[in-house]
Amino acid sequence: MDIDSLLTSQDPDDLRSLALKLLADLEQQTSELEQQTLKNRAQEAVASTLRADLEQQTQKNQALARYIQQLEEALKNARRWRFGRKSEAFQGEQRGLFDEDIEVDTADIEQQLETLLPEPRAPKPAVPKRQPLPPELPREDIRLAPASDMCPDCGHILRFIRDEISERLDYVPARFIVHRHIRPQYSCEHCDTLVSAALPAQLIEKGQPGPGLLAQVVCAKSLDHLPLYRQQAIYQRSGVELPRNTLAGWFGAVGAALKPLAETLHHDLLQHPVLQADETTLSILDPGKGKTQRGYL
Repeated sequence: MDIDSLLTSQDPDDLRSLALKLLADLEQQTSELEQQTLKNRAQEAVASTLRADLEQQTQKNQALARYIQQLEEALKNARRWRFGRKSEAFQGEQRGLFDEDIEVDTADIEQQLETLLPEPRAPKPAVPKRQPLPPELPREDIRLAPASDMCPDCGHILRFIRDEISERLDYVPARFIVHRHIRPQYSCEHCDTLVSAALPAQLIEKGQPGPGLLAQVVCAKSLDHLPLYRQQAIYQRSGVELPRNTLAGWFGAVGAALKPLAETLHHDLLQHPVLQADETTLSILDPGKGKTQRGYL
């Protein structure tokens, strides 16, 4: 019996069936409406979260862009001081000390920009050609073999081809030593896959200095108060020629790598209600004026 017949019917059973049907339809529509409402609320919550994430990411990008702009401006000023007109006020070693610090700051800024930017915005100035490591230095071979002699791609036995050798100049107190990383290379006769062990992580990618040498250069300058030009003369006595601008680049790269640690220490220090400082004074040259001013360590 259709709806129109039920409406004109006087049979109580028919009317009761009609009422139950209408009630069931109403409950179904109410349930569908509630589900749609919940779905809309969930979508609104997701959209709100996405908007908040987008706003937060936008703020981070803006802060990063400002920081990159500051680094580029600092790099521009450092290069202007380094390669621009020289002041007549500083001569000899006095001038060298300031140039040395400028080179360190330049290397630090360039390292940070290289990390933050996928491609450099400005070409780097030409660097001197890298000198080969002296052959008379003692060599310490470090063999880095694959974890297994089986091909990781197909499981067949690997065949030895040759040793790939890369040298890192490291520093041991009172003597230099060259670490030779020898990596046997194997190939798979089945699939021609080339397999060799990975090189250890290093602070300066594709650079010659080992961690011991970098630590020596930084400690000698920061703790022993040895300027880089003096370190250069010290290393020459061991038969190793390390130009001052090369040492400055290494020092700047270490500074960039230690920046997170310095920021963490700075944050921890600011948590204390009182800070004590050494008020030892020293004379500092004032660039441009040719005078000295009192400074603090």
